[in-house]
Amino acid sequence: MAQIGYAAMLEQFHPRELIGFCEKAEAAGFSGVMAADHVQPWTPQQGNAAFVWAFMAAAAEHTRGDIGPGVTCPSFRSHPAIIAQAAATMSAMYPGRFWLGLGSGEALNEHIVAGYWPEVAERINRMFESIEIIRKLFTGKDVKHTGEYYKMETMRLWTMPEQPPPIYIATAGPVTAEKTGRFCDGHEEAMRNALTEWPNGGMKFPKADIRSPNDFAQMAKLVRPEDFEGRMLISADPDAHRREIQKFIDLGFDRVYLHNVGRNQLEWINVFGKQVLPKLH
Repeated sequence: MAQIGYAAMLEQFHPRELIGFCEKAEAAGFSGVMAADHVQPWTPQQGNAAFVWAFMAAAAEHTRGDIGPGVTCPSFRSHPAIIAQAAATMSAMYPGRFWLGLGSGEALNEHIVAGYWPEVAERINRMFESIEIIRKLFTGKDVKHTGEYYKMETMRLWTMPEQPPPIYIATAGPVTAEKTGRFCDGHEEAMRNALTEWPNGGMKFPKADIRSPNDFAQMAKLVRPEDFEGRMLISADPDAHRREIQKFIDLGFDRVYLHNVGRNQLEWINVFGKQVLPKLH
């Protein structure tokens, strides 16, 4: 049976409030937590951007399911060796629960330390070289690295889990639809939430090069309800969400994390716990 987890959006909520949502989600039947790694929100309206590693440790203390960053970039703000150390520590503290989600980065979060923001191909190549370093360090042995983008003197991870955490890599395009699953009281309210809280979901263009939440806010003025079609499921019918999630389970996805873009997290968790999750197979 696929695991259906809760997406904790640190762009939208104070971390202490989110921990409460994670506890409620687990009690309602969600299997674990995916935590967003942001240094800025997408738009000023969202209003938060807590440090994901601090949040994950606190959330893991209050829950029992899986947890991981969805996703963190090992290429700019943090050297891959530091990401490897953080991931190994989480895995050692919470055996069998932590997974490491990695992506090639977005200017919104990474440009703050990048003297030059590289093109997509370079960002992807950097990510895979980072993964090579991380995997070497996960062996627990002394490691050196000299590559096209990174240099690392001899280092080892002294705090190691019995088994290294699995690494999941983010991909752009339709695959990201695994995060689908949105419920609100009415279709109109759901659309208002999408337009106000998550307008970036309706932007039909690459967003990895945009640097400022204020730039996103200006672009959001151009987003219309029809722009969300095929990108986000907006419906007041729990069965519509069940059918959408079931598609991904039937395709073979074994983990799906659901993000409600609205502020009504507790109501949404309650409805999905009672009317959606029990009907998935």
